[in-house]
Amino acid sequence: MKNSASVPLFPRCPETIVSSSPPSSSYTASRPPDATPSCCRSGNRRAFGGVLRGVGSPGLRATPGLPFGVGGNIDQQRYMLTLAGRRLMRQDGGMVWVAGADGCKKSWFRASRETETGELHFHVVEHASRLLEVLPRPTVLALDIPIGLSEAGPRDCDRLARQCLRWPRRNSVFPAPIRPALQAETREEASRVTALRDGRKVGTQAWALYPKIRDVDELLQTSPEARRRIREVHPEVCFWSWASGHPMAAGKKTRAGKARRSKLAEGWLGPDVVVLGRGNHPKKHVADDDILDAIAALWTATRIVHGEAQTLPKSPPVDSTGFPMEIVY
Repeated sequence: MKNSASVPLFPRCPETIVSSSPPSSSYTASRPPDATPSCCRSGNRRAFGGVLRGVGSPGLRATPGLPFGVGGNIDQQRYMLTLAGRRLMRQDGGMVWVAGADGCKKSWFRASRETETGELHFHVVEHASRLLEVLPRPTVLALDIPIGLSEAGPRDCDRLARQCLRWPRRNSVFPAPIRPALQAETREEASRVTALRDGRKVGTQAWALYPKIRDVDELLQTSPEARRRIREVHPEVCFWSWASGHPMAAGKKTRAGKARRSKLAEGWLGPDVVVLGRGNHPKKHVADDDILDAIAALWTATRIVHGEAQTLPKSPPVDSTGFPMEIVY
């Protein structure tokens, strides 16, 4: 883990305060307390205090003493996570964190938010195994990486994501690897295995994701807790949902594309959130679009804990290891 920037948001004081600690490592900012995101204000759901109010099916009730994550399918296990979160809230004064993470050149950029106070933390995390361990530990982590992998052929969630994003944003959805090719040591080997299964080859951009996909897969294969807490997202699908079903018109690396995405992020988290998130990390290691993508994932993580998230497809199938082949938004 590298330096982090901490940004408590939405306390009562309206002015911005910069802490006395070195500016490269820590920031403190204040925002108006009524700047609650719209996704936290629907119906009778309450902001977290709310992680665990209004989550799951309306008729579902907590069963006192039921063991955390025992048995059942992944949806039942995730509901069990909300019950464990209720206990955590009582023990820790109501502090419940969610996070979104996006890959960057120095591995992962993670944005975390406490759902009641709006406090923000930003970290660069070197290994996937640390994404849930670096404090503050998130109850839900929305992660920009393929998780459930098919044995052959494209995933339905990727096909549906491209339909939602339309031209030209649909090109941002790279083909996920098939599981038999995941452990290939070279792109040529991955292409051979994939071509034998479904006739496709593995492109350079898709191959560049393989190491991170393998790291996350290893974490999920060995940690039942990670399987319950981590959900797959795609930042462009998050932005599409955030913009009321309108794909981003410009690419994320263009001036217009950055401005549109920043407008959404700053409308939720306040001005200069990309600058605050960057801390002292140079752009060659953490690009502006990495920060914005992590914030988009964080927005979806907030929807997940409030029971407002949806999935592509609506009823995701699972792969051969039991991981859902889904994109959450």
